[in-house]
Amino acid sequence: AVVSTQSTGSEGVYKISSWADFINAHVVVGPGIIKGLESVAQGQALILIAQMSASGNLCTPEYTQTAVSMAQDNNKFVCGFICTESVTDDHRFLNFVPGVNISSSNDSLGQQWVSPSEAVLKGADVIIVGWGIYKLVDTAETARIYKEQGFRAYLDSVTV
Repeated sequence: AVVSTQSTGSEGVYKISSWADFINAHVVVGPGIIKGLESVAQGQALILIAQMSASGNLCTPEYTQTAVSMAQDNNKFVCGFICTESVTDDHRFLNFVPGVNISSSNDSLGQQWVSPSEAVLKGADVIIVGWGIYKLVDTAETARIYKEQGFRAYLDSVTV
């Protein structure tokens, strides 16, 4: 019930279901999170967080496998995973790889970054870039560089 009211805005401040194209969620709370979000989705798809790019995170291999199993059981709503590497051979799901950065490999807080080409080699269908873009002055040009490097890595991976 909580996830439903927060997502629709009847009790939450963000009204996620009114503007988001995708919703992401941890599976630590169990399969109810998927059912709750699906019940209020307005055309969105769900991305399950199966792995994280920060060192010391609590996403164990068992947690990751649980996320994959839940996705397979709910494949009409779940479209993929936030993951540091491909977590399944099931091509119904996309791999969204976080922690992509072209100018650094880690920080003092344990974040571990990979380059766009490393992310693609690990199975990324989509690269997630945060700090690597918005911490710089020319965000549009930086985003273009990431796009070009990611696409070049993709082309290299399919023309082997």
